[in-house]
Amino acid sequence: MRRVRVVGSQLGLISLFVRVRSMTKSRMLEAALQRRCVKRLRAAVPGVLTQRGGGGQTLSSRLGPATAMRLANMEGAEKGTPDLTILAVGCSSPLLAVEFKMPGRRLSKEQRDVQKRYLSQKYGYAIVRTEEDFDLAVNKHFGVHILGHAATAHAT
Repeated sequence: MRRVRVVGSQLGLISLFVRVRSMTKSRMLEAALQRRCVKRLRAAVPGVLTQRGGGGQTLSSRLGPATAMRLANMEGAEKGTPDLTILAVGCSSPLLAVEFKMPGRRLSKEQRDVQKRYLSQKYGYAIVRTEEDFDLAVNKHFGVHILGHAATAHAT
């Protein structure tokens, strides 16, 4: 077995690498949850309008994260933008913003600020941690049940 000596400055880099790696894994899990939820929504409500958030997390890795975020900002994106926006024309509140989070993860300061702005405009905002959370948020906001891909309008 080979022993490696780690000095203090290297230890800081190692802990930074571990944090970045775990954030990337969490983001990957959130993205997978988002894809499953969008697939269920589109199967249940054909023609629904959805828009993926433009916070800059999924832009080209060739640019580097700082450059990708600056470019996204110039194109209209801002930090804290929800992961998914759902638009349903004909509803009293036609817009639902959805932020996907893994259990135990919290909204950032920017996300809390954007959440307040959406709610102040009387739009819906949901923090989703599971597919069931997504189903409940869509049902509560639009009156549509999407469990099991069977869309049924909720009589109000």
